[in-house]
Amino acid sequence: MAAESRRELLARMMRDAARATSPLVEQRASRIRRAFGEEQAGGSAARAAAAGRAVSPREVTELARELGLGRHEAAVEDALRVSLALTIAGRAPGSSRGDATELLTLSLEEPLLEGSALSAHRGSLRLGRDDRGSWSLRHDPAAAGAHAAHPLRGGRGIELAASRELLLPREWSDEVQALGLDDDGLEAWGRLRSRLAALQGRELYAELDGVVSHRWLGLPDDRSGSMPLECELRAGGLFEQGTPPLAHRQAAQLSRRSARWRLLLQLSPDERLGWSFGESGERLFVWMREDDMAHGRFDRSAAILR
Repeated sequence: MAAESRRELLARMMRDAARATSPLVEQRASRIRRAFGEEQAGGSAARAAAAGRAVSPREVTELARELGLGRHEAAVEDALRVSLALTIAGRAPGSSRGDATELLTLSLEEPLLEGSALSAHRGSLRLGRDDRGSWSLRHDPAAAGAHAAHPLRGGRGIELAASRELLLPREWSDEVQALGLDDDGLEAWGRLRSRLAALQGRELYAELDGVVSHRWLGLPDDRSGSMPLECELRAGGLFEQGTPPLAHRQAAQLSRRSARWRLLLQLSPDERLGWSFGESGERLFVWMREDDMAHGRFDRSAAILR
């Protein structure tokens, strides 16, 4: 066969391959666009969409069996975390641009909190800046019984909507590593996380950069897994600026204690809400010890920029 003919054959094979795979590529791109929601005009960052249909723990364990994790059904169910995705609903009727020092108001009367660590509390949470410019989280119990008057609201008087999502920790988390899964089991766990997100109309946003993703409770969109340890180090006055938490000399010693920290809030920089954290587009993560969250000791929260 002549050299020219071989080049033509290779070109035809490449064109055929492109035609065969293009529907799959477009299907994937379409799913990502739906999960991100409609991209904002002016080149703004893509936004995580609201969670779609509700998924029950039983559906998750059935999916775990399908993926070969049947022996670990109970562990899968125990590992599930409830998170409320916060998305923009629109400007509240009659609202002004809002108080610039108050970034977020969340009603603890939100029905989707039922069964969560916050369901026993009433009133509202207010996140803002104090006179020194530091983050301040305040619990206002006087707002109890007035959910309609105290909606979920972000900056500039913009109303937020909550949607309930179930999450699973990443494969390398201590919780999953304790199961002793082999490589195939860890791969199956990763597929389970991905399938669970897709069932709810979401993505694994920690794997995607630059997405505006706000959360209330659950697990952070984070690849490091080191924030609970950083919280424990800071609480004990042991945090060393410039030293990654996992490289700290007491990291192994404090690992078990750091497991008691739970995510309260994850807020991304958001032009529409007027939110900007740090100098390099960091997100704001607010954490609390599990016991403090259960007893409403919101003044003991810890804030991290990542």
